[in-house]
Amino acid sequence: MEYKKEHLDVLLDVIDKISKTSGNEWFFNALVKKYQNNFNDNFNNSSEIVYDLRRTYAYLSYVDKKFYQEAIQYYKNIIDKELKTELLKDYKMMKIAEVEKDLVEYTRRIVMQIENCFTFLIVKLNAWDLIKNTPNNFKKNSTNLFDGQYSFFTNGIKDAEDQIPDNRNGILFYKKKISKIALTTKRDFFTMYYNNLSINYKDFNDLSFLRNKASHRGKSDTDVQRVQDLCQEWDQNQRRFFKILNDIIKKLLDLY
Repeated sequence: MEYKKEHLDVLLDVIDKISKTSGNEWFFNALVKKYQNNFNDNFNNSSEIVYDLRRTYAYLSYVDKKFYQEAIQYYKNIIDKELKTELLKDYKMMKIAEVEKDLVEYTRRIVMQIENCFTFLIVKLNAWDLIKNTPNNFKKNSTNLFDGQYSFFTNGIKDAEDQIPDNRNGILFYKKKISKIALTTKRDFFTMYYNNLSINYKDFNDLSFLRNKASHRGKSDTDVQRVQDLCQEWDQNQRRFFKILNDIIKKLLDLY
């Protein structure tokens, strides 16, 4: 059975911490005894095993701290503490994925930051009432955030944010739970609210597609080929995906 490198790195970290904790000397001795023969060809003695584990832990700690400090600088103007905490965490993991040139994980972390920003804005502005009171401001071409499958409202109580209905010609509509609002619908609200913001739809669709692949949605041969094609163009795609995040953050800061 194969294991992912990042999972094994975590395991090494845990083993190192256990071996350095007072009272766990028996664990280290048992570990050396169990694997000593297997490692003799690669290490001169057991101390080199511990050295390698500690060096790995030190490097991971350095990377973690470096990217977290970079995240703090990038989001220094975000005031809301809860939002900021989530953004810092995902920015750091995004940078680690960037080092590994893992485009699928990189985009997943970007989308998590973007969706947290969208959700923050929606709640802060009470988007439901804003759309209800000015529905024409949130209609554009085939997009309608007031009515329809991809709107902010539902006629099903199961997906409702609360149980206070809005009677529209005898049909009851409710505010849709934010967890039930599609990412693209949240994007449309953001771009309509900031009517001078333009997000490239192809870039956003590619971003969403890769995020969905990271969540194991869909396994067709066409999807696999599309993922491979996008991942081969790392530099270009990394730049255009980060631009989406950067443009959104700049607009979000207008609230402060």
